[in-house]
Amino acid sequence: MSTRLLGWLDRLGSSYWFLPSLMALGALLFSFATLAVDRTYAHASLPRLALLGALNDADGARALLSTVAGSLITVAGVVFSMTLVGLSLASQQFGPRLVGNFMRDRGNQAALGIFVATFLYCLMVLRTVRSADAQQGIAAFVPHVSVGVALVLTLASLGVLIYFIHHAAESVQVSYVLARVGRALTQQILGFPPADEPNDREAAGASAEPSVDAPEGGAVPATPALPEAFQREAVTIRSQRAGYVQAIDLGGLTALAAEHDALIRLHNPPGSFLMLGGPFADIHPTEAAEALAGRIEGYYVLGAVRTPQQDPYFLFDQLLEVALRALSPGINDPFTAMTCIDRLAEAIDLLARRRLPPGHLEDDDGTLRLVVPRPELGALVEHLFGELRAHAAGDPMVARHLAHTLRRMQASAANVELQATVDREVARLLESAADRLSASDLKALRSASRHVTAWIRLEEE
Repeated sequence: MSTRLLGWLDRLGSSYWFLPSLMALGALLFSFATLAVDRTYAHASLPRLALLGALNDADGARALLSTVAGSLITVAGVVFSMTLVGLSLASQQFGPRLVGNFMRDRGNQAALGIFVATFLYCLMVLRTVRSADAQQGIAAFVPHVSVGVALVLTLASLGVLIYFIHHAAESVQVSYVLARVGRALTQQILGFPPADEPNDREAAGASAEPSVDAPEGGAVPATPALPEAFQREAVTIRSQRAGYVQAIDLGGLTALAAEHDALIRLHNPPGSFLMLGGPFADIHPTEAAEALAGRIEGYYVLGAVRTPQQDPYFLFDQLLEVALRALSPGINDPFTAMTCIDRLAEAIDLLARRRLPPGHLEDDDGTLRLVVPRPELGALVEHLFGELRAHAAGDPMVARHLAHTLRRMQASAANVELQATVDREVARLLESAADRLSASDLKALRSASRHVTAWIRLEEE
């Protein structure tokens, strides 16, 4: 499946209209099917539904369908209003970047869809109900099967309404929001192969030595040195569009480069902002650059916002944003910040045990064709906990929790580079807190920063 198609499907999944519209269309087609059954067996000995009672006559069926239709369109409006309130609250409390998570919530989309679908179904059945008119020779027609289905849909809608009230109240709780982001981040990281899993060459039993050594867990394979001719003669291509890079068809670009015997170096990885007229690719040789200049940008999916489709660090930044807002003077919610720290540490520890995508791609012959900038795990740790350190160093409780969590992450990390990076972050935290905390709080922070390592040492002894 192409990257552009995946991007289009991702936008549909995050829209609030697609699933309700699909359910409404399904209700429309379903009404035609049930009415066809009623018309087919209208003159047969189709037994009337005993549970419907008075609704077996035209007036009763018409009253039921009109009441249900009017009530459910009102409920749909209330559901939409409650959703907008939830989005507004999420934007103010958690940050505007998390609004997309609420838009992707299948529970809210399905609730709105079932109400709209039931309304449309009742409306379509209502138009076929007619009373008998002896003067004009018109026989009464009551679609018993369709009315029975409408009653079932009404009961289902009542159950969905109860669920939605619970779900709406739950979805604005910070623990629930962070758990959802944490689960999405975990699923994305688990998409990377384990660090000890053999690569494609090893799995295939290739006799040739791989061009890049297998990386340590959480590390990005080193990109081979670019040819000297590339440094001198590469042609820089400038962008004709602007926006956030949501996805890149790396496989397509690799095949394109192999087709023209070219080497392409990209400037903007997924998640970065591509400026209009800014450089976004270097191509070598010159002949290939002339042929590919107008084609490479077609392999980019740009948008107005970042998405987690190919950006593994977008969800990290969402957790960081919630933590920084919680530590701001206006909110001052240290427990939310500590929850974010736990989620960040869990994801980093998991990421350190996976093999990150390489920053380069080769063709089937092993020739380097594409170079993509990739941030390393150490840089991610410095970015996340460096930003947190500036705000957490003045809060004794959050600073202690941050130091303790960093030491736990360091003790469990198998990546030597990650251990060294975490050790530097702990030292920087103590340095930042030295002139912001009291002597007793600073002493407790130093104790927290040594607790886990001392415990590990005692256990080993």
